[in-house]
Amino acid sequence: ENTSTMFRKRLRFLVYAFAGCIFLCRVSATYRNHSGYLKLWMDTSTVLENHLLVSSSSTSQQPLVVCTGSEWYLFTSHFFLPEHSQLAFLDDGFKGILPQHFQYGHHITNDSSSTTSHPFSNLLEHFPTLSNWLITRKGTYSIPKQPFNNQNREENSRYVSLNSCNYVVMLVEDYKPEEEYLKTENELDNLRGEVLKIVRKIAKQGIFNQSTVLIAPSQKGNVQYSLIAMRKVISSQYTTSSLARAYYIPISFLQKKLRFKSYVLVKNLIK
Repeated sequence: ENTSTMFRKRLRFLVYAFAGCIFLCRVSATYRNHSGYLKLWMDTSTVLENHLLVSSSSTSQQPLVVCTGSEWYLFTSHFFLPEHSQLAFLDDGFKGILPQHFQYGHHITNDSSSTTSHPFSNLLEHFPTLSNWLITRKGTYSIPKQPFNNQNREENSRYVSLNSCNYVVMLVEDYKPEEEYLKTENELDNLRGEVLKIVRKIAKQGIFNQSTVLIAPSQKGNVQYSLIAMRKVISSQYTTSSLARAYYIPISFLQKKLRFKSYVLVKNLIK
């Protein structure tokens, strides 16, 4: 009986230890492979704050425009953007409707004739305390700016031109041929191709230099950019091992199967 009890204890310990190892490997892989998205936006927040601090004496009140393309869904939150900066979208092949900013200076009212009245105004009349509290919540409830639709149709009015962006956040596939980016007519893809050249140079030399200037073609002539920040994230398209992608296993032949792409922040030096 003692032998049987000892065996069960050891078996239970091995099961718990194995489960714990699997848990740690999974958490480690998630952090190593995907935390770059969040870290890049943290870097962006720091860069924007420094930019605004340096230019605080300027008479210009124009907000800094941070643009992103088809990877717009990777944008975490406006909490990562300081005041006097805003997110904008570039035409990059996404064909659905994009998010929209709240209307500045608008808030809900109990006036049923108001264009910004709350959808439950009639109900709120019976709860004056709650109603008064909601009225003071600016930007939480508002009528969407037009055009807007509920069919997920693309709205071209969401897009801005690449030249109007102070900063651009985008994904670059490290293992993709440069020509695939450069041969298209999409200005953002052309910029990705130029960034890819710098990324590969950094991989060879092991030196990241923010002063490196890259030149990308645009409709209004060539534009100068600088690569400000870069983070690596897993590339599911080029990673061949699902085991290495899902779990961090410190074995060299599995780690070599991992392929990464670059999530980058570039600065428009002309703006």
